Amino acid sequence: MQTLTAPPKLDPVTVAEVRQALADSQRLIASRQLQAAAVLLWSAFEAAVRISLTDLGQRTDDPIGISDSPYGLCAQAVAYGVIDPEDRAVLLRFLPARDAAAHGDAETIDAGLLQEVSRFTERTLGELEQQ
Repeated sequence: MQTLTAPPKLDPVTVAEVRQALADSQRLIASRQLQAAAVLLWSAFEAAVRISLTDLGQRTDDPIGISDSPYGLCAQAVAYGVIDPEDRAVLLRFLPARDAAAHGDAETIDAGLLQEVSRFTERTLGELEQQ
């Protein structure tokens, strides 16, 4: 488990960079390159959640130990209110597809599922920008 008390000093991931990855994943979805879209979309989602949890830890002066596990990260995102419980159900359907995509099996990826993950990643980024 990684505890972040401040944003990483090396190669910080900014909201703008995450937003760019999200836009790139949308282009990949539109062009039906679902395997690449799934991998890129997960990286955008994970970065958005990590930024949100780090920011929350800084604002509350209570650093959050951020999980290294995708399933743990999803549970933390719900527990800390970064995503809705309904979104977690979508993620639990998405993670096996993401794993399949990472191993070259694009047949199990549903574009609608990718759009759902994109939707709440976008919402998470919007909430970060409003702070």
